[in-house]
Amino acid sequence: MTQNTLNNFAFILSSIPVSILSSHSLYSHSAALVNPVFKQETVKLGDKLELNCSVTEYIHLVEHGLVNITWEATGKDVVSYDGSNFYFGTAFGPRVSAHVDSAGVFSVTLEPVVMSDADMYECFLEGKRILAIVIVTVVSDPDTHVKSIVINELDDVRLPCLGRISKSATLDKVTVYWKRNDTVIYSLIDGRPPNHPSFWYNNAFMNPDIIQIYGDLSLLIINVSQKDSGIYKCSYSNKNLAADENAGIVTLTVLGHSTTEEVDELMWYNISTNTSSSPSTTPYPTTNPTPISTERESVEGEFIHTLNARAEEEIGPQVPWVLIGIITGVLILTALILALLVAMGKI
Repeated sequence: MTQNTLNNFAFILSSIPVSILSSHSLYSHSAALVNPVFKQETVKLGDKLELNCSVTEYIHLVEHGLVNITWEATGKDVVSYDGSNFYFGTAFGPRVSAHVDSAGVFSVTLEPVVMSDADMYECFLEGKRILAIVIVTVVSDPDTHVKSIVINELDDVRLPCLGRISKSATLDKVTVYWKRNDTVIYSLIDGRPPNHPSFWYNNAFMNPDIIQIYGDLSLLIINVSQKDSGIYKCSYSNKNLAADENAGIVTLTVLGHSTTEEVDELMWYNISTNTSSSPSTTPYPTTNPTPISTERESVEGEFIHTLNARAEEEIGPQVPWVLIGIITGVLILTALILALLVAMGKI
């Protein structure tokens, strides 16, 4: 559901008389009729969103396990409460929490907010009666995304790209292109990476675990060189949801070893996967990276050569054992000849 659709729905819903809504079959229940609370919320990308639903009239039924209350987002479960336990849907991952206070207010919190949290949220009593409807709009500041990064050679960098990915989408419905100076350097086509099944390609990596939960389409590049400098563009499509064609533009400048400068490298949220990672030091949850860069093989060769050089300095140059053997043989033969000459009285 696009943001324009949500706005149109909000306008139509707000213009319908409550009496008509109350007579709808959704509200036909033996208990007293309830007028749903309708709200519109605007929240910034990366902030916290709290949705509240009053169940004061029914709290005694909920506490005794007679009815359930549920928050949904366009048919996708956010969280449900049966009076004893909370049951969280999978679409929001670890970003969601919930509680019911002493006043009978059922609250759900999403943090940090991502682009795909723009949706219509409904609070249901026993899956039939709507107690609250909230239309959520997510906005971002112009400077929210990283625009320019300056980094040293051989460092690692994460180029940010944030997309609006449908909660009901599976990875095979997501396509992402990363271009450097208008040339594709990494593509995720229908969820399939270029070096399938590994999500590593040359010195670049995309983390599939954070694409759906966070809408994070960022590209990790390790051991950067000056040839990695350029203008990077991220574009994506999502078959379950109308998506922006271009989601991010980042200018990357790679300097030599003598200068250190980084500009706005951190993203707007902090998650468990660090930006400073490499295939050998930071294992990602779903992949066993298999780097194929010949540059890294060259670095390994230089490292081994350095170790050998240091060992040679510590123990000295290796002795030419073959030459020593020849010299020893000559000396022994000479001694034998001299002994024979002495015995014969020649000397």
